[in-house]
Amino acid sequence: MDIKWSDNLFVGFFFHSPLKDRHCVMINCTMAKCCDYSDDLYGYILFMNEVKTINLLDLGTGEIPALSKACGLAFAESAGVCFEEQGHLHTVEIKVEGDYDASFNLNLPDVTDQMRSCYADREVTTENGAYGVAIMLVINLTEFTAIGRSAKATAIDYWLGKKDDDYPFLEQARLEVSGIRKGNDSNIDNRLKQKIDRLNKVNSKLPAYIIIVEFSKPRSKITSFKVSSS
Repeated sequence: MDIKWSDNLFVGFFFHSPLKDRHCVMINCTMAKCCDYSDDLYGYILFMNEVKTINLLDLGTGEIPALSKACGLAFAESAGVCFEEQGHLHTVEIKVEGDYDASFNLNLPDVTDQMRSCYADREVTTENGAYGVAIMLVINLTEFTAIGRSAKATAIDYWLGKKDDDYPFLEQARLEVSGIRKGNDSNIDNRLKQKIDRLNKVNSKLPAYIIIVEFSKPRSKITSFKVSSS
């Protein structure tokens, strides 16, 4: 076996084996290519698919301009309740699809009976939990952070600003979020279409991110909404 390393990351290996006996064991890796180099030599090119960890309790540090410590913690606990109801405890991997292709491990707060009682309103809890997950995805995938809650007339949920901006309260993008406790691809796509139709009715030149969060098979679909030039 020939193991190749680059910058301390395992990027590939090659081995001799009959076709019927070849095996590839991968942990946090994605098989990108398999090619036959000779009758008995098969090469696998692997790239480390390092899954970054997001701690949802970081929503409550007070470092996100749009969230007080209490509000951020409530969003984290709401997400924890939503995930727990779907059988996900402590840590769960969420897949990101749409305009982004990524995976994250979400560290969840431990859910207590008191939290279940506090967040018994399913609709509100699903919405708030989705806000928390979506904001952390924005922070980890884009140059933006949440800088303020929006008014209902804007048809969005949060204003976004650049994380490294000298004027952090300058609104440079918009965020629209929706949460689904348990749904399928059709549910997600229908919800996304509703959000796009809603944004099309708003007179704004700012770009927007639409993020749908589904809790049962944890995934998030992200679409970048750009204003038509017409």
